[in-house]
Amino acid sequence: MTRRAFTPVLERGRPGRSPQGSGRDGRAPGAFTLIELLVVIAIIAVLVGLLLPAVQKVREAATRTQCQNNLKQLGLALHGYHDARGHFPPAAEYDGNPDVVAAVNCINAFGLLMPYYEQGNLHNLWDFRVNHNHPNNRAAAGTPLKLLFCPARRAPKVNGAYAAGDYALSAGTGLITSTSPAELKGVFNANSRVRFADITDGSSNTFAVGEKYVDPADANTDGPGYRWGFHASRNTTSPMNGPPLSPWGNPDCTFGSAHQAGSHFLFADGGVRFLPRSINLQAFQWLGDRADGQVAVIP
Repeated sequence: MTRRAFTPVLERGRPGRSPQGSGRDGRAPGAFTLIELLVVIAIIAVLVGLLLPAVQKVREAATRTQCQNNLKQLGLALHGYHDARGHFPPAAEYDGNPDVVAAVNCINAFGLLMPYYEQGNLHNLWDFRVNHNHPNNRAAAGTPLKLLFCPARRAPKVNGAYAAGDYALSAGTGLITSTSPAELKGVFNANSRVRFADITDGSSNTFAVGEKYVDPADANTDGPGYRWGFHASRNTTSPMNGPPLSPWGNPDCTFGSAHQAGSHFLFADGGVRFLPRSINLQAFQWLGDRADGQVAVIP
């Protein structure tokens, strides 16, 4: 019996199966070529490039809103203190003693205001008879408060043994630690007792608190004296958002923030405004001084 070679018979209209795959070009159904894959990756990259700026804008808007809310809370605290005492708190009460342990008491307005922004328990930890550097105050001074940090810059943190912070009191164009009446130009200074009646330029035209510039090359600008001590003020001698035009010191300490294009400031009337970095320096100084007879137009 003769064997016949087997030859596959293909049905009409149904091609035979390729040994490399199920398609005519040997690819499995649904597979991509390298070119198609590269095109998809390119499209995804373009979409990400388009969406990323939008995401960044949303994030910046959220951090700006939180920062504004922080300053509004401080504004309510300032008004509550004024209602109770008849004046705003001093930047710090200072007896002039250079001994950082014996000096009385150098604890600034952020500590004095604590009962008015719902931090009464922390306020009770402070020993206001002594300096912020005194061992009695290490626990209080080392406690960071979320309210005092701008989320655009950082989360609450300590700098060494002391809590840091992102807001500063305004001394206007005056020296930030002076007790001389000639230097009491802003809403705050050492031993000041400013009343609404003393803000003759108008409470809506004078800022009281602002975001502070922290110099990455000078850790002392974020140190304990600049958080709880009498250096917790800034002035308007130099433009915001950069190192001072002269060396860091009482005559020249700048405001500034991590926001794009400017910084938030709490005005004495309780309103919060965003001042652009491009603001004219003279106008910026007029807004910081409470009784210079000049009223600036806010951009």
